[in-house]
Amino acid sequence: VVVAVVVVVVSECAFCCIRGLYNMSSVSIVGIVALCLIQQGSSVSLVTLNNNNNSCFAPGCHCGQRCGDCWCDTPQRCAQYGNCCPDHDKACPGPPPPKPIPPGHPGHIEWEYSEAGAGTSGGGIDNAAPVVVDNTVIFMSAFQKNSLFGVNARNGKLQWSFSPENASSATGVGAGSDAVYYAVHHTRTNGTDLFLYSFPAKSALSKTNKPNWKTLIDFAEYTSTEGPPIVYGNNVYLAINGGENGALYCFDVQSGMIKWRSNITNGITESNPSANDDGVFVGNGRGQTVSYNHDSGAIQWVSNETASSWVSPTPTSDAVYTLTSGGTLFSLDSKTGMKNWNTTLSDIYNPLTPTVSGDMIFIAGATDTLFAYNIQTGKLVWTAPNICQTHLWSIPAVDNNNVYIGSDTDHTLFAFNQATGKPLWNTSAPSGAVRSPVVLKGSIYFGVNSPFAPGSSDKLYAILTN
Repeated sequence: VVVAVVVVVVSECAFCCIRGLYNMSSVSIVGIVALCLIQQGSSVSLVTLNNNNNSCFAPGCHCGQRCGDCWCDTPQRCAQYGNCCPDHDKACPGPPPPKPIPPGHPGHIEWEYSEAGAGTSGGGIDNAAPVVVDNTVIFMSAFQKNSLFGVNARNGKLQWSFSPENASSATGVGAGSDAVYYAVHHTRTNGTDLFLYSFPAKSALSKTNKPNWKTLIDFAEYTSTEGPPIVYGNNVYLAINGGENGALYCFDVQSGMIKWRSNITNGITESNPSANDDGVFVGNGRGQTVSYNHDSGAIQWVSNETASSWVSPTPTSDAVYTLTSGGTLFSLDSKTGMKNWNTTLSDIYNPLTPTVSGDMIFIAGATDTLFAYNIQTGKLVWTAPNICQTHLWSIPAVDNNNVYIGSDTDHTLFAFNQATGKPLWNTSAPSGAVRSPVVLKGSIYFGVNSPFAPGSSDKLYAILTN
């Protein structure tokens, strides 16, 4: 027997309510389903109750925190939207704290490095992943006046630091074979200057690192840089915003000399440059992906497949992958920009830059689910749902067998099997948002932004992976 029920819902989250009905439809047809219409002043809310599994889907549900078996974003909203399943309408104790992982086991915290914060209104360890070069983990901290830090990858001891003078902002760090690069915005009496710096990854005996070179970027309309420089071959690339258009700069990796500059139509948003042998790829302010020639900076092609402002193009040897804010994944030929295929992701909003490993592409974003797709066909391989209480606001990192992702609010790093999506382990930091990790030689490194308050602290962690 099929019963159709039409309900007008005047509620701030009617979609989630309907999604509850949709989710419920997958249970056995012999389950008893009760539809509760709960009057709330002038509005009517719909709550579904399934007596098979005692699940309650209430308006306001965002697949976030679990109130007993009731999916709601806070305990208060469970009570606010009615008591369809009273046994489960209780305060959410949250998941039990994980047991410490013993030394020598995957997930064990090998060391942590802390930089005390100044209690400012923003900043902290850069959202981009730290870089690891020559057994040194390097990161930028806005808490520490946009300073650069190099920490020993084996023991977490500070090797060197660099504190730029009068720095109002700085980018994350880009890595070469034996050097690192970042851009700093300096304030001065009569204006501002933007410099790109190159540093040796491993400093000499001195605790204060000195740059290999620094280059003034003469761009009068400069307003901001949105991501770290990238290194490809003998070039360093940096994208900046300013005026109606942004600019993509190409520098010589050894000398810092500017080789060329090309305009970026409508500037950039949060997208960073990326590259393969076919070109340098940038997402512009129109949501287009643009390919630039390595040698001349000439535009080779422009794709009109709209990309999210949060997503940087992700190249492989012969393709580039982009995502729309609504969750459509595109594969583009990196030589021509022609579309290979596209697929629509379900239940994801504002996805972040995807990560490719082998024949798989991994995607997270403003959702509690990690997605894995086949890069040749665009078909979904697996999902790992309900990972955290809110969303996974970091870019996945991979090694030969596993994929790793951090949670913005659960301050936890999660590990999954690449092939199957099976959960392997998770490790929690005491507090703060886990930023994008990086994996190298059996360890994974990630920064944690602590709350912006006096005495707060940025931390860098090293976790054993195998």
